[in-house]
Amino acid sequence: MAELSDVPNDRLASLTSGVDMWHFAELGEVGLRGIKVSDGPAGARGERWFGGSSACVPCGTALGATWSREVVAEVAGVLAAETRRKGADVLLAPTVNLHRHPLAGRNFECMSEDPELTAQLATAHITALQQAGVSACIKHFVANDQETDRHQISSEVGEGVLRELYLRPFEAAVRDAGTWSVMSAYNRLGGEFCSQHHWLLTEVLRDEWGFDGVVVSDWWGTNDTAALEGGLDVEMPGPTRYLGPTVAAGIEDGSIPAPALQRAADAVLLMAERVGALGGETPGIADETSHDDAAERAVLRRAAVESIVLARNDGGLLPLTDADSIAVVGPNAASTAIMGGGSAAFVPHRVTDVLSSLSARVDDGVTVTHERGTPPPDSLPALDRKVCSVDGQQRFTVEHFGTPEPDGEPVLVEPSLTSRLLWMGAPGPGVPEQGSSVRLLTTLTPTVSGEHTFGLVTGATGWLTLDGEVVLDNRDDRQPGTAFFGLGSEEIRTTVQLEAGTPVSVEAVTSPVDGVPVGGMAIGHLEPVADEPLASAVQAAAAADVAVVVVGGNDQWETEGADRAGFDLPSGQPELVEAVCAANDRTVVVVNCGAPVDLSCAAQAAAVLLCWYPGQEAGEAIADVLLGESDPGGRLPTTWGRQLSDWESDSNFPGGDGVVRYEEGLRVGYRDFDSAGTEPAFCFGHGMSTTTFQWSDAAIDAGSRTASVRVTNTGPRRGTEVVQCYVTDPGTNRPPQRLAGFAKVHLSPGEDAVVEIPIGEPSLRQWDESRGEWVVPTGLREVRLSASSRDHRHRLELAVD
Repeated sequence: MAELSDVPNDRLASLTSGVDMWHFAELGEVGLRGIKVSDGPAGARGERWFGGSSACVPCGTALGATWSREVVAEVAGVLAAETRRKGADVLLAPTVNLHRHPLAGRNFECMSEDPELTAQLATAHITALQQAGVSACIKHFVANDQETDRHQISSEVGEGVLRELYLRPFEAAVRDAGTWSVMSAYNRLGGEFCSQHHWLLTEVLRDEWGFDGVVVSDWWGTNDTAALEGGLDVEMPGPTRYLGPTVAAGIEDGSIPAPALQRAADAVLLMAERVGALGGETPGIADETSHDDAAERAVLRRAAVESIVLARNDGGLLPLTDADSIAVVGPNAASTAIMGGGSAAFVPHRVTDVLSSLSARVDDGVTVTHERGTPPPDSLPALDRKVCSVDGQQRFTVEHFGTPEPDGEPVLVEPSLTSRLLWMGAPGPGVPEQGSSVRLLTTLTPTVSGEHTFGLVTGATGWLTLDGEVVLDNRDDRQPGTAFFGLGSEEIRTTVQLEAGTPVSVEAVTSPVDGVPVGGMAIGHLEPVADEPLASAVQAAAAADVAVVVVGGNDQWETEGADRAGFDLPSGQPELVEAVCAANDRTVVVVNCGAPVDLSCAAQAAAVLLCWYPGQEAGEAIADVLLGESDPGGRLPTTWGRQLSDWESDSNFPGGDGVVRYEEGLRVGYRDFDSAGTEPAFCFGHGMSTTTFQWSDAAIDAGSRTASVRVTNTGPRRGTEVVQCYVTDPGTNRPPQRLAGFAKVHLSPGEDAVVEIPIGEPSLRQWDESRGEWVVPTGLREVRLSASSRDHRHRLELAVD
């Protein structure tokens, strides 16, 4: 490591603050170039939200649903390669907060409601990233389990609950995977901001767990210079508000102890050494590139298949092997959602949808019809580049002006692959952060004649023209909305008669929000909707051999910055599902969202697939499962309840008066449902195969605390089985069981495999509040080898001495 003793304090202090949105400070005296970071969990975006594209991987909940360390590691390998293509050293991922409540806005980013499932998958994710030389930055530390009032809310959690549930994935990330970076959370914990929480960042993270990496703040999540002493190393983004020069001044006047600065500088240099940013090992940060790799596509498609949960399959409807006609209906059929929204969003290399993939791959002679089935949504999908062009290419042109109106020559002209623009800081290189304007241009060639709906969301104000005519304008009556982290305008809409094949020029203009370093613009577009969309969908479903209804959310419905408003599917979708199921008793309901919703509307569906936000290969992966080319490999990483009151946490979500009380204690997810005797719609760990399995020869080795069972594929198809191991949890008022481990196998007909699952100490220990330490109660524990939290196949005994 480079020598820091001769570096002046003001230069050392510069390392405690980012210099811009995505870079740490450089320190030429010791050969340190500026470390570059990138969002995030769904893909390495790079510095900007539009322009270049990136590989879009399955969302966090989908990765949790794979129950596969191997799959998660493969996906992390894709993310590592993409991070390097973006010239970055640190990936701000994975997100390992737990699913405490089904309406939490960022549940889709998180892996599971269970700390052990999350811990083991996160360990695989981090290990694969860092083996490729990319630092993980695991987040958000800790109890950052809602979006409502997230910058100020105080999470009130008892220490035992905190340690057994919410800290467990972070502890595994440090102790088992050796994560090189941790991101502090926005919220308070017990009244103290997590970004300056000495007990959390110093006593637990560093002193107890042995963390030697960098603690970085969430963006604009630093609240005081005291954060450095609390344990924060780097404030992001720059320019700094609390660290940097303020730290240097504090060292000089003695108000800040010098060892705190030394610790932070040492941590940054150690990270730099690990990622190759020190001593000239790499000459500098490479330009960002986009590369759509065929092998990586295959990894992401397989991962999506491994995440899809077959929740119901009455009469063996799936796979669809004997249908001569298929009605594909629902708003997500042609606009399948591949990712959630917020800082994790970006432009994907490609988007595949269920309708297109299924239509292209059914056997000759099979007819596929399509109806949307619902009225225009609450938030219109973005104008798709596939129906737009600039100079013969499917894209948009973005012009940046250094003036509030788009006058004269633009400062910067660049291509974009999306009509949804978002920026933090300056809208583009060389463009003023304030007092500028942005114009988006393209030519739309409609594929369908009729009334097209257009929408516009702006940063400050703006307008939209079609063939030079202003059709949308909010300059005189801008209303605030929820887009762009709550800084955008409310969407305004209009309908315009367009003819298929007749090109239309599109132009939209906006300017940044005054005094705020975040801006954006989004053009929404929806092709003509039937006069009676529900009736048209029902008619199509009734006439087909099989109906496939694809419903769910999108990146505006589930997003950072806002918790979901309710437990129902979006407007019009429950009625569509119920009506189609009534019209055709061979209906498959495909649910395309990141967290549980009310599925009582699908009570009569013959088959239900839960598909999450599966990434860019969504359409291909879902078609693989529907057509039987792949077995659905997913199991539920979160309990799917029937109503919000099924969750005890609902009585304390999202809190009030600046406080959210975790009064449910350890009763989170299946532990809650088990304790209360509540029957879920689909239980934790549930998922079906299209073949059958037999479990035999269950045993436990008491010495190594390893459970084993032989699994045999007794059916006609290659399939996937997940063996889950639960242990009983003795003690007053504790939930009856908890997950100890799991193993996933893929077997051909007649093939068998012996599955072994070690039961680690974290699955046996309890936090003793009175003694302030971990204890492992002695005595007999029941060990359950199970297909889900409710389907126990073998029960064994383990003596814990």
